[in-house]
Amino acid sequence: MHPGLHPAPRTPEDHQDAVRTLVGERPVVDLPVVDAVGRPLARAVAAVEDSPRFDNSQMDGYALFPQHLAGGTFTVGETVAAGADPASVVEDAGDAADAVLPVMTGAKIPAGTVAVVPVERCDPPEFPSTGAGVTVPATPAGQFVRPRGSDIATGDELLASSHVVNERTVGVAAAQGITTLPVREPARVLICTGGDEIGDGDGAGTGAAMIRDANGPMLAALCTHHGMKVAGRVRTTDDPVAFGALLRSAIRQSNPTLVVTSGGISHGKFEVVRQLLSPLDGSWFGHVAQ
Repeated sequence: MHPGLHPAPRTPEDHQDAVRTLVGERPVVDLPVVDAVGRPLARAVAAVEDSPRFDNSQMDGYALFPQHLAGGTFTVGETVAAGADPASVVEDAGDAADAVLPVMTGAKIPAGTVAVVPVERCDPPEFPSTGAGVTVPATPAGQFVRPRGSDIATGDELLASSHVVNERTVGVAAAQGITTLPVREPARVLICTGGDEIGDGDGAGTGAAMIRDANGPMLAALCTHHGMKVAGRVRTTDDPVAFGALLRSAIRQSNPTLVVTSGGISHGKFEVVRQLLSPLDGSWFGHVAQ
């Protein structure tokens, strides 16, 4: 027999490329971050603000002005808690500069302070009342201060294109105030399985010479696993006319991106998929090397 009548089977990779070309590139949609989990990003996402958003303290301790860096005994000023605006806590900057200011971990550093010394390195090693005295050691400038934008700056790439969104991504996006992420709209798949010998997957209608539908549920699970939406399910019969009417109706109702079939394409008398689709322009029936 002429070898051209039996072309070499496609490799799985070649077949995958052919299907991708047929389906085309899906449009980009912005989904709520949690709904995008498990999907690859369609494009890179940039940081919308600096992280950290402001200079803040890495320790529970005292914020020091330049004149305190050499160490000594100083007055304890007003406490700056995490979440408090130092400008509203320390009203008189001139008076504040005479005191070391208690700051908590994550608190915004008061204007003019240049370092933080942990409270446990001081004497006493716990916070006394405002106005009391405390002895602090010599401290290098910049110690235990996290500068604004030191983790990531506004406009820097936060998430790379094709990054698969996961639970950590959700946290990163939340920290930036990002509520949606760009992903490709999922392909809509119409699953077509059956033949008169195939019963329902749950066993209903399975006669003595019939088998249950295992491929339908498996294909639906594979679609879900790979981020595709099951738009509908069709059960074939052995009658190509009836099958054609059923398939056309299902396509109108579900508007699928593609139809995935199982069975009905070989060389028997009841290969309804081949009988219905092979005459169509652009159809291709062939083998894929598994």
